[in-house]
Amino acid sequence: LGLELRLGQEFRQTLPGDRVKTVLATSDSPGKSVKIVSRMPTMNGIATVVDTKTLQREGNILVLVQTLVIRNERNGKEHTTVRYFIPHHGEVAAPAVTAKGPTGKPMRSR
Repeated sequence: LGLELRLGQEFRQTLPGDRVKTVLATSDSPGKSVKIVSRMPTMNGIATVVDTKTLQREGNILVLVQTLVIRNERNGKEHTTVRYFIPHHGEVAAPAVTAKGPTGKPMRSR
């Protein structure tokens, strides 16, 4: 799932039931941060989602910080989630073997 947005240009999408979703991307620091505001009608009123992504340096590592704020405009309820993404370089390692072993069956002591 992907959506290409242009800074400062509102994107409009008609959803089932003739509902209209709008998305607007802006940036105070292009190349460092972006703020995407989406608004759409739901069964519980209008939902506004503010998705802010910012690159910040943590020591010698560049981290992408995503702050996601979801707000129900009718009742004012709001939920905020913050996630941190660290860049990955190289191959993905094999999955770890857990206490249940690679087959999901408990391992036996010998």
